[in-house]
Amino acid sequence: MNLTGAAIFIGAIVAIVAVFWGLVSHRRSVAIGVSAAAVALLALLGAYYAWVESESTAWTVGYGVVAVACAASAVRHCAGGRAGSRKD
Repeated sequence: MNLTGAAIFIGAIVAIVAVFWGLVSHRRSVAIGVSAAAVALLALLGAYYAWVESESTAWTVGYGVVAVACAASAVRHCAGGRAGSRKD
């Protein structure tokens, strides 16, 4: 693996960790929401490729789980307002 490949691999791991941290964090961040949306899109493309090209159910489900978790994190971080923060 050359330097470019290593940088992409490390960047992908950091993005995935940030997205999953965003699922359990109480703080909201637009940067995490945007990166979660990007990772969700890439995971959906990976699931599609795993299903169409190799017909691998295990990889399709794995990519699908990552895509759903990332989409949930993106919605959580990019949705307007906080749940329960409204005071009457």
